[in-house]
Amino acid sequence: MPLSAALRATAAANYVATPQPMVLFHGTTDPVFYSRICSRFGFESAQTFMGYYSLRPLGPTTIYGPGIYLADTRLAAAGYGHLIIRFEFDATTDYGDARNGQPFRNAIGGPLQNILDEGQLYALLRVTASYYVLRTPYNFVVGPDPNPSPVGPIW
Repeated sequence: MPLSAALRATAAANYVATPQPMVLFHGTTDPVFYSRICSRFGFESAQTFMGYYSLRPLGPTTIYGPGIYLADTRLAAAGYGHLIIRFEFDATTDYGDARNGQPFRNAIGGPLQNILDEGQLYALLRVTASYYVLRTPYNFVVGPDPNPSPVGPIW
């Protein structure tokens, strides 16, 4: 069930600065998706970004709602594909921690799945201890991981 406009506004008012440093990874086997993300295709606005990457029909493994799923380690991302994309977030990226007991989650209230299903929360959302969902094209650097080996150092 989508959030009301009032709850979306509450969510936006409770975004905080992205914790620093914040480097996350996405693994894929799709070279077209990989090249589009790395070239920032469709990153002109939040709505365009969501249209290309977040509002497609969701598959059975998209339990955290629409967006690009990110992991906090290369190794975790490599479990989803050998083409590793690196995301380095600025402190200015809108960020919300949707886990239980977090201020962002508490401010919105209601069932977690309603928050996760809402496609108009334009932010980086933390959904578990080590997984995130990207729903904004702003304030981060993205590109091919310069050290794609999942056992390499994480800087």
